[in-house]
Amino acid sequence: MGISGNDFRAWYYSGANGESKIGVVGKVIAIDGNSHALIRAVPQGINPRLLMLKIKIEPYAGVFHPHIACEEALRYDEISENGAFTDVHIEGEGGSFTIKVGV
Repeated sequence: MGISGNDFRAWYYSGANGESKIGVVGKVIAIDGNSHALIRAVPQGINPRLLMLKIKIEPYAGVFHPHIACEEALRYDEISENGAFTDVHIEGEGGSFTIKVGV
């Protein structure tokens, strides 16, 4: 799996019921049919303004792995007070990086 901070972005938006949400989107290169998901890291760490996420890898469930590489879109949404987080740290198998939260 390849990850890059250039492939991810984070921002605040209003949900359907008017609540403030933080959204994070990005893409990874998936290999051998594995699927990926962005999940909240536990524990979060000592900086309350930094949202920490992990890329969870789900192994391919079939008998024969498709030996291909393809781009997979990821998304994470969470109800959060607008401005609660200034940065998002994303950790994956291929490394980690931190991005700024846009408006």
